[in-house]
Amino acid sequence: MSPDITENLLPLLHEGEQILDVGCGDASLLKQLSGHGFHLFGTDPAIRKAGATRQTLPGVPGEITLLSASAESLPFEAGFFDTVILQCVFSLCHPEEAACEVCRVLKSGGRLILSDLYTAEAESETDFSGSPLLARLWSKDHLEACLSAHFLLAAFQDLTPALTEMILSAIWDGDVADCVSCSDLHALRRAGARYGLWIWEKPAPG
Repeated sequence: MSPDITENLLPLLHEGEQILDVGCGDASLLKQLSGHGFHLFGTDPAIRKAGATRQTLPGVPGEITLLSASAESLPFEAGFFDTVILQCVFSLCHPEEAACEVCRVLKSGGRLILSDLYTAEAESETDFSGSPLLARLWSKDHLEACLSAHFLLAAFQDLTPALTEMILSAIWDGDVADCVSCSDLHALRRAGARYGLWIWEKPAPG
């Protein structure tokens, strides 16, 4: 469940970059980024292992490498990527473990581009354990505290209007069940949920 952030991403990326989309799902974001001269990789626990390192999904260009892996255990050497993207994935992870692992695979000066739901309320966590799409809702302060142990915050943008537009469009088209349940919508409203885009940088050693 997330708005399309491709138009926000493209100005931040450069030709020849090694880019990883963690929790890539059906690789829809990677497909949108293909053809721009990037080296694209995606990981997701739902990608089935078939006795080979590289996987393919229907409609995914061959230039995209897909691997079955979680955010807490990425099968790449240290400093391999220029950019790592987590789109509505951090709220499904163990945050400290995921932040540490993403930091490991990023080059010094590399960027973590993270978009996710959050709340401005003081509580650090709202439990959505009954929803496989949401899991939990972190406060903005808690989310940033987890990441600031490894990264420097370069920019933040509130994209809540884009999320609202997406949900309204889904309701209008009768597709709301595909993105989020009605009970989830009520819970998100009660929690004061918002949607943000963060740009983090991995500092150089020392």
